[in-house]
Amino acid sequence: MSYYLPLNKATLLFFPPQSDKMINTGPLSMPWVVQVMIKQARTEPIDEIAVFFRAQNEITSAIESVLVTDILAPLPSNEVKLAGRGYSLHGVRKCWKYGKGIELAWGETPIRTCDDKWVFNFALNDDNSSSRLEVH
Repeated sequence: MSYYLPLNKATLLFFPPQSDKMINTGPLSMPWVVQVMIKQARTEPIDEIAVFFRAQNEITSAIESVLVTDILAPLPSNEVKLAGRGYSLHGVRKCWKYGKGIELAWGETPIRTCDDKWVFNFALNDDNSSSRLEVH
């Protein structure tokens, strides 16, 4: 079943343990959870919602990639910039204080909470070129 990250709502994103032999001893051999939020710029609310809706699948996949990469090997910066057709996302990694106090499990397996959460600011832009990622 597909899912999409929503706009303007804090979401807990769960990554199940991976059974691939190549990563069965690394960080992804256990389940993880991270908080993520995509905030709307609200400069052009109707247009922003329309563009976000059209790109929601692409945005969700791009953010998932950033989060998994950060779990495997923390990114060298606390900021990332993602750009797509007609929009940009500016992500900032922040300490997830609430995450330190929760205990979750995947069946009998404890879920590790990430030390940080990610907040992405969604804004429209005039650039309709292909998607790209920048780490700053």
